[in-house]
Amino acid sequence: MQQQQEESKLEKEHLPCPDCGSSDAMSLYSDGHTYCFSCKQYRAEGRATMFTAKDEDKPQPKNTIKESDMLIESLKARGIKQETCRKYGYFKTRVRGKLVQVASYYDDAKQLIGQKVRQKNKEFYTLGNSFSTRFFGQHLWANGHRKMLIITEGEIDCLTVSQINGNNAVIDAIWNAKEYTPDGIVNGKDLWERVSEEEIETGYDLPWSDIPINNMIHGFRKGELVVLTAGTGVGKSTFIRQIAYDFGVKKKLKIGMLMLEENVKRTARGLMSVHVGKRLYMDRHAIDEKAYHKAFEETLGTGRYVMYEHFGSLDGDNLMNKIRYMAIAEECDFIILDHISIAISGLSGDNERKMIDMLMTQLRSLAEETGVGLLIISHLRRATGRESTPFEEGGTTSLSQLRGSGAIGQLADTVIGLERNQQAEGKAKNLVKLRVLKCRWTGETGIAGHLFYDKDKDNLIGAPKLKDIIGDEDIEEGEYIADF
Repeated sequence: MQQQQEESKLEKEHLPCPDCGSSDAMSLYSDGHTYCFSCKQYRAEGRATMFTAKDEDKPQPKNTIKESDMLIESLKARGIKQETCRKYGYFKTRVRGKLVQVASYYDDAKQLIGQKVRQKNKEFYTLGNSFSTRFFGQHLWANGHRKMLIITEGEIDCLTVSQINGNNAVIDAIWNAKEYTPDGIVNGKDLWERVSEEEIETGYDLPWSDIPINNMIHGFRKGELVVLTAGTGVGKSTFIRQIAYDFGVKKKLKIGMLMLEENVKRTARGLMSVHVGKRLYMDRHAIDEKAYHKAFEETLGTGRYVMYEHFGSLDGDNLMNKIRYMAIAEECDFIILDHISIAISGLSGDNERKMIDMLMTQLRSLAEETGVGLLIISHLRRATGRESTPFEEGGTTSLSQLRGSGAIGQLADTVIGLERNQQAEGKAKNLVKLRVLKCRWTGETGIAGHLFYDKDKDNLIGAPKLKDIIGDEDIEEGEYIADF
């Protein structure tokens, strides 16, 4: 041992020994080995090293441990090599006789800012200036050589990640990982695959081909939120029931129905009535038993209608759970909610606008998330002003008249108003005018045709020529006579 020491030159003496705790018994030699004259511990070249005299001249903040008085050596327990510790500035030394590890933090000019001291019991304290805004090892990439930032829990974890650069599988996983972005944030450059798809947005036409409604809105699409509105008793439920029948029986789509103004028996018989052209909900025996059963099998018996048995209202969470179940578990294509004012009546609170805002936002999100089409019935506010015509007497519908909240019109993709004068004479009182108040898909708005309610057949039929339906004498002055 003495021979080995004589073959190398003494470079530094009176150094602290990490083994016995002596403050000045260890010496460093030119071949890299150290020897403690107190505990007689010899450390061969490559096992430990000190900073050079040149490093010792670097200024350090007050109250820090001189780096020239500390050792840089491997961390056997963690498999960290000496060169990794040297690269980052991770030292060993003794403080008040106890072995500690010291992580040095540097600025971009590689000047020491402060030190984090790790004691054997894993308690920590800091020395020098504050480095709370710096990462350990940040000085190594002061010029921004890397775009990606890898954050570890502690300094030793940082050394571990750095050292595994030779492990291609780990490094490839790190550097090939996608950049983090918050949920919902998408860069336009990543949208090529989506916009280049030959995707056909299927619009399902309403069951009246002889009036302009389908040309104006191009039907109802799944994933959209459609609002239907009208005054009390104008025919909203009849209108939506006929659409439900057409979509389920004719187009073979699956329909969810939350008809909160009627029980499921009335809803079921209403669909059967449209099918046979008889008002079966009023007269169960309008057709014979065989025809009645056939009507059931061809409508409800198809399994394409899912209904909610209710008591008029339900709390918000329960409502959304029912709709979500219909959309996901039952795989409904369209879900009808008639109507939104009753839907919120079971919610706690007295702010109708706020409750409708919350419900509409949830419905909008559900449509986007599941791809189900939502058909929502909404009431109108009472007409105000002396010159305003009540909606029940054929008053003009508008987005501003939607009852409860502006969110109904804002969040909807399509809004359709129904107008009918219940007090008109003769057949005119059964005439319903359709008005497109909003269509995000086409941008079209305005009068979309007329429907005539045949109460004997419980059917709404298209009325492209009003004269042919109700005659000249029942057309009010100024009424639009369509010939589409």
